[in-house]
Amino acid sequence: AYQVAVAVQWTSRNRSFADLDMMNKVLAIGETLAHLDLLVARGQAAAETDEDGVMWFRPAGPDAASPAD
Repeated sequence: AYQVAVAVQWTSRNRSFADLDMMNKVLAIGETLAHLDLLVARGQAAAETDEDGVMWFRPAGPDAASPAD
């Protein structure tokens, strides 16, 4: 979720993740994770947890690359 949160713009002013204060960074990551979970529930994304407990997301479907690639 962190990598996605860093890649998008936030607030109505299109602020970068780096420009957010710590509380808003935490909220942004939580919101991103919620959206990723919804995509998984809808079958539009897949999630895998690696041996270190890190959750990886990828687009769903047979042609999608493995999230760790």
